[in-house]
Amino acid sequence: MTDAAMAASGAVVPASRTGTDWTSPAMRARIAKRYRSERLFRALGIAALAIAGGFLLFLLVTIVRDGWNSFRQTEVRVEVAFDRALLGLPAEGTPSREDLEVLLRDDVSRADLAFRVVD
Repeated sequence: MTDAAMAASGAVVPASRTGTDWTSPAMRARIAKRYRSERLFRALGIAALAIAGGFLLFLLVTIVRDGWNSFRQTEVRVEVAFDRALLGLPAEGTPSREDLEVLLRDDVSRADLAFRVVD
């Protein structure tokens, strides 16, 4: 026969292998080290979540702070008097569509001329 013994389940167990002594100082040191590593890993995970939450909070506060003014509406009423003679409109009555088109065309050509002068 060999040095192997037959376990109750039928598996072959080498005779040189013995059970683990969980009470030995070396085993207790390994268990303590494992638990210490596990606590450190958990603490680092919680710290990472806290840092991520802090960055998310900072991002949201920055977005709200910078965009707060866009939620307000400002309305300014300015009274403007148009001089019909200066605009080239008839002195009386409502201007016709053709008068307004000429006025618009002249304004666009003046704006185009102004841009060309700057260039």
